[in-house]
Amino acid sequence: AGLIENLHKGREGKVPENAMKKILTESDCLRLPHVCLCLLGDFKGEGGTNYHMMNLANESISGLQVRWWIEKLVEVSEAEGRSSGPAFATPSGGLANMG
Repeated sequence: AGLIENLHKGREGKVPENAMKKILTESDCLRLPHVCLCLLGDFKGEGGTNYHMMNLANESISGLQVRWWIEKLVEVSEAEGRSSGPAFATPSGGLANMG
């Protein structure tokens, strides 16, 4: 539920003037347009299962609508009755395989 709980953060963010020409403060960064992505799993170079929270720009420099895709993922998961578990899952909630 970490992703759903944090999805609203950064939706209405604003980029400060001259943001590319100065070091931003923590409060500046909190006000940037972003989406918080919460991950849980086994990561290379780490022991065991760990949580990671990543703040990603709502839109990438190349124009990829990161927030839109994450919100769509949550929408599909909720339509399938899932609020936890793997992001890419079967409708029953099991881990989807790639092949």
